[in-house]
Amino acid sequence: MRDHPSEDLRAHLPSAFSFLDEAKGSGGRCVVHCFAGVSRSPAVALAYLVVRERRPLADAWALVRERHTAARPNRGFAEQLVELDRETHGAASATLADFGFDCGGRGLPGRGAPRFDNNQSGRVPR
Repeated sequence: MRDHPSEDLRAHLPSAFSFLDEAKGSGGRCVVHCFAGVSRSPAVALAYLVVRERRPLADAWALVRERHTAARPNRGFAEQLVELDRETHGAASATLADFGFDCGGRGLPGRGAPRFDNNQSGRVPR
């Protein structure tokens, strides 16, 4: 996965979730890591907390920042996480400003951002 705002985070979530579910199910622990540990790995961890652990994004973000202060998903990942939160919980609990981005009066992009289904299975639909 590239650390680029146009990257489709959702495309990578099924395999990441499967791996994390397996580690959790076996009673193990797992480190979610990328090259710098700033954008990609926190974005995947946040998505897991929102979808699988059913945490509102604001709570998940507070938890991640408490444990890893350098975490800062890029703007595209942050936009997708806000949308994931909205579709999983019915409302967004965090904004781009919470991730340190100036919204400049804009909402989420209309660039065909990935859609997340509010299903109880925790699956990330296509």
